[in-house]
Amino acid sequence: KILSRDGRVLYVNRAGRTLLGQAELSKLTGRWWWDLWADAEKPALQDALACAAKGAQMRFQTPRAVPPAPVAMWEVTAAPVHGGDGAIHAVMVVSHPL
Repeated sequence: KILSRDGRVLYVNRAGRTLLGQAELSKLTGRWWWDLWADAEKPALQDALACAAKGAQMRFQTPRAVPPAPVAMWEVTAAPVHGGDGAIHAVMVVSHPL
């Protein structure tokens, strides 16, 4: 996923959309990233995004359910995306079930 620095979804590749159960990119773009997760996980996701938007790479594990699959642990990595000018323009997030 590519997110804006404030956490809105800009892009999700096909594999990510499949894992999210959403084939259409247009139904994901513009949404808050953490709204794709359970409420209990939102603070950790928001913290990871804030840190990545300031230049840090974050990695953590969190539970996630993607129906019809049961809850499973996922690894999430958030990292800054730098532009040619060296500034942070976006955040890249990679998440996958363990």
